[in-house]
Amino acid sequence: MNQAIPRRLPFLDELRGFLIILVCLYHLGYDLAAIFGLPMPWFFGAAVNSIRDGMTGSLMVLSGVSCHLSRSNAKRGARTFALGMLLTAVTFFVMPDQLIVFGILHYFGLCMLFYAAAKPILAQIPPFAGAVVSGILFLITRPLGQGNLWLGPLGLLRLPAALYQPKWLFWLGFPSPGFFSADYYPLLPWGFLFLLGVFLGARWRQNGYPEWFRASRVPALALAGRHTLAIYLIHQPLLLGALMLLFSFR
Repeated sequence: MNQAIPRRLPFLDELRGFLIILVCLYHLGYDLAAIFGLPMPWFFGAAVNSIRDGMTGSLMVLSGVSCHLSRSNAKRGARTFALGMLLTAVTFFVMPDQLIVFGILHYFGLCMLFYAAAKPILAQIPPFAGAVVSGILFLITRPLGQGNLWLGPLGLLRLPAALYQPKWLFWLGFPSPGFFSADYYPLLPWGFLFLLGVFLGARWRQNGYPEWFRASRVPALALAGRHTLAIYLIHQPLLLGALMLLFSFR
């Protein structure tokens, strides 16, 4: 273990790069099925949904880990949330049937801002305990969008319907009837994965990062991982433009 705190960790960049490529491939499939109408019913099945949640959840954990390597989480958070609001405006005017009200950029932005504000409090929590509790709370709140809490062997606990009536609690994890967002990652339950990453990062920061985190194995993936936000912002317009051109020849 090396106690020096690096500015970047190639392994994390490469993992982030691999995951953003998977996100691009997922969106390609989504565009083909949901926008261009290809008969792909399997795409919206449990298997693909699990893969989507797995790759997105991994990016959330990585974002929490990376907060310890950032110069200014407040600045990053404000910029990311602003880009999320810009994406809301663009989808509202250009593709209202694919409106993004509170998507992954909104989520990341608020999580970073929360970390910047709560860092002194979070630093008082033992990292191992914080990681375990965050993971458990994620599992408990995972079915929140369907009106339930998961209580392990006791099954599901149905929450009062009144929690889902206000139209302004969607960002927290309580979507009202009729709420729609083409991309939707509320703070509950997904914020607990971010916190899981925060506590994992705190543990590594205290004990030293493993040397294999520092070795670059696939530089191209590391490059993509250093520019995930730019890739996320441009990949959908590029995919949609290419598909529109392709389908115009049908």
